[in-house]
Amino acid sequence: MIRIVMVALTVVLFLIFSIPLLGLYQIREKKNAGDVQLRSLRVVQRVFRLVLKFAGGYIRSTGAGTHSL
Repeated sequence: MIRIVMVALTVVLFLIFSIPLLGLYQIREKKNAGDVQLRSLRVVQRVFRLVLKFAGGYIRSTGAGTHSL
């Protein structure tokens, strides 16, 4: 039960805090679009890993740049 609450809370907080973050990224995108896209990708990857950790899952690398859950 606690895992469901942790995952739900993480998703809701991500949705709340990502809106202002997207606004900041739009301002920065005018200067360096590639850097903003990479930072945005990293934020989403970190949150996804956190959700997987709370849910008890893991990411396993199968080689050659592919991953399986």
